[in-house]
Amino acid sequence: MIIIETKLISRDNSGANIVKCVKLSKNSNGIGKVGEFVLVTVIKLKSTITKPSVKLKKIYLACIIRQSSNLARFDGSSIKFNENSVILLSVNKNWNRSDWSVIGNRIEGPLLHEFRSPGFSKILSLGPKII
Repeated sequence: MIIIETKLISRDNSGANIVKCVKLSKNSNGIGKVGEFVLVTVIKLKSTITKPSVKLKKIYLACIIRQSSNLARFDGSSIKFNENSVILLSVNKNWNRSDWSVIGNRIEGPLLHEFRSPGFSKILSLGPKII
């Protein structure tokens, strides 16, 4: 469960370490879940990357890939992670969803099976494992 002002961990190699949720999508009813898009601002950069592709205090679009609260699946099972994590996306001027792309070129950790839909194919191709 992700609300405004929640601190999230960026799990791509864009250079951001910790980001803060600024705004949720319009249809989320105040609570962000896996697969939704949020606006975030970068709080802390990773110290291991010498030239990060993101800047501090700049607003980016992000996709929630993991949440620490239980996520109920259609088959009746549920899954829970230890952290809330996102990946940062780059957006052009007119906000077309087809033009969104991941800023980093690698995603750390597993991705959920719920990302197997037409809009998330770019994200799935960068992930190492699908659970």
